[in-house]
Amino acid sequence: MRLHCLKCKKVVKYSEKVYLDQMNTVTHQRCGTTSFNIKDTGSFYEIANKYEFFHDLIPFRVIK
Repeated sequence: MRLHCLKCKKVVKYSEKVYLDQMNTVTHQRCGTTSFNIKDTGSFYEIANKYEFFHDLIPFRVIK
């Protein structure tokens, strides 16, 4: 399963910097934000590890 940026429609890679908005929409930082408030920022890998609803998208997780 792959996640695509809402704005540019390209696949989001784990190393890319992204925004996560209040509707849990992911966009590349280089593409800009959506009209919703930003909930979190960082690499997609960091965000995917932080939020459980993304755990199916990562091949392995860092468990803290």
